[in-house]
Amino acid sequence: MSTESTPTSTPTTQAAPFAWFQQLPVMGAMGDAWRRAMGDHVARTQAVADQLAAVSAQGAAHTRTMIDESARLMHDSVAYMTTLQQEWQRLAVDTVRTMTGGAQK
Repeated sequence: MSTESTPTSTPTTQAAPFAWFQQLPVMGAMGDAWRRAMGDHVARTQAVADQLAAVSAQGAAHTRTMIDESARLMHDSVAYMTTLQQEWQRLAVDTVRTMTGGAQK
């Protein structure tokens, strides 16, 4: 058997757990300054997040461009390889033909 007790009621949640702190008399002007400072901080943090999103978008666009360029270069390389292979085969046949005394084409 467990010796742990289970709560019989569910705890209530408060909208602002430190609301009592805002009610203190000393928090008048200081609270206003705090709220302004936090508002400024949130605005600056949002501006940084927006700039990071823009830089990230630029990075993704650059990555897509590089992938497209790599694919184009690979297509060009395969086409060049095919051309070289065909030329090599033609040269090999011509060389054999020359060595055998100019057999008919």
